[in-house]
Amino acid sequence: MKNKDLSLKILTAIPEDCIAFNLGKAYRAVLRQYDEAFTETGISSGQYGLLVHIAAIQPASASSISEATGHDPSTLSRTLTSLINSGHLKLEAAIDGDRRKKMYLLSDQGEASLAAGIKAWRKTQRKIIKLVGEDVWKRTLEGLRLLQQL
Repeated sequence: MKNKDLSLKILTAIPEDCIAFNLGKAYRAVLRQYDEAFTETGISSGQYGLLVHIAAIQPASASSISEATGHDPSTLSRTLTSLINSGHLKLEAAIDGDRRKKMYLLSDQGEASLAAGIKAWRKTQRKIIKLVGEDVWKRTLEGLRLLQQL
């Protein structure tokens, strides 16, 4: 290679040490575990996570959901629309009467899916924590929370 910065040694080290690459790879592996566990619930693990957050803060505006979950607002909008279309969420006008502001609430179906998903979530949590160990998980969670401050 002509450029010294592009040596094979450096290029090989990047995937081994790169925070973004390794977090992404771990995220995809963990997500597969949750998605498998949620196949029988009728919703994805990502949808379940949104329902959990909405249930905790409802009535919830799109901006409060985005802030709580870290989702990009445009991506979130599509996901919220799909949850409305599937009957898991319902919309209400904002309390202050501003018709432009939409507030999201769990529907009866959303609450049922939330309840049905708890078993799948708990089972997957236990499986992953057993794999990495309680102490490693607690330290990892501390590190992840620090990274969320970026």
